[in-house]
Amino acid sequence: MDLTKIDKPFGELDDETAMALFLAARRGGDIQMKNGASWVNLRGRPVWGEDIIYRLAPEPVTPDSIDWSHVAEKWKYMARDEGGSAYLYGKPAMEESRQWITYGDFTDAEVFASYRRGTCDWLDSLVMRPGMEDEK
Repeated sequence: MDLTKIDKPFGELDDETAMALFLAARRGGDIQMKNGASWVNLRGRPVWGEDIIYRLAPEPVTPDSIDWSHVAEKWKYMARDEGGSAYLYGKPAMEESRQWITYGDFTDAEVFASYRRGTCDWLDSLVMRPGMEDEK
């Protein structure tokens, strides 16, 4: 059960889900309460209301990162493929088959000790070397 995807009021949850959410809160998990179309972070332990929708806050979405000062200047971009492997590129493009491609060289980003995998989807994983914004 994914406690970050709850979409029913607390009083309508099955016992297992309600207890798991309660225990997540007791263990310090960040609980959110639905307020209209948005989610509000609760501070401390919630006062459980039967008609209120609660969930465990999802992990923030983060990009992949690397210490660019250790990467050769020819590598301008970094992206992950659908299989999860990260590469450095001169300039990649998204192909119709939904994969990153390049007509030049590329190299493995994961061999760099500073490489950190983010939590974003691979389709959103393209990272540009800092300072490249003006060279698009």
